[in-house]
Amino acid sequence: MILATGYPGLDLLPADFSYRNFAVHLAERRRPTERLLKMSRPLRDIYAALFLDCPSGISLLSENVLRAADVVIVPLVPTPLSVRMLIQLRDFVVSEGWSDVTLLPFFSMVDRRRALHQELIASAREQFPTMLATEVPYSSQIERMSVRRAPLPACAPKSDPARIYGALWAEIRARLEATPRPAAAAANSFTEYGGLSLRTGFP
Repeated sequence: MILATGYPGLDLLPADFSYRNFAVHLAERRRPTERLLKMSRPLRDIYAALFLDCPSGISLLSENVLRAADVVIVPLVPTPLSVRMLIQLRDFVVSEGWSDVTLLPFFSMVDRRRALHQELIASAREQFPTMLATEVPYSSQIERMSVRRAPLPACAPKSDPARIYGALWAEIRARLEATPRPAAAAANSFTEYGGLSLRTGFP
């Protein structure tokens, strides 16, 4: 079911309508919150990293995704609801005792001309000192990715948004390299707490 894309080192497991029953499938299994972790292990022997795109909110499916991930990348729109969601996510991970899961939040769709955005970002950075420094601004070029169905480095490689995403990934990699990982782990698993994409051969 995994498909090659037109980009080197990038494969994709497309979304499917049948996945609507995935939570039911998980609930019927023993240790339901660990099923996705076990299912992903064979892929860790093939791919350098797995990216799992996850909707926000706490459900059995999102619990599975969080349990399978080493790092949770959390894009935040500068709104009170987004910051509240991050607080709930942090508290949930702590309450479950998942000390091996690293949360890496960052701000997206930022408009620094708006006073509310500036205030919320400053307040959130005080609450979450480990938040990523890179901020992704609101950009029509980013919105057009869904229309072009192509990543920014392919359709607008010299644009400011492409440069910013490159800086964001560089910061994420630096955080990962600074965090000790179990030697037995064949790959890192990343969750964007927001299909399942798989990527190899990072630049």
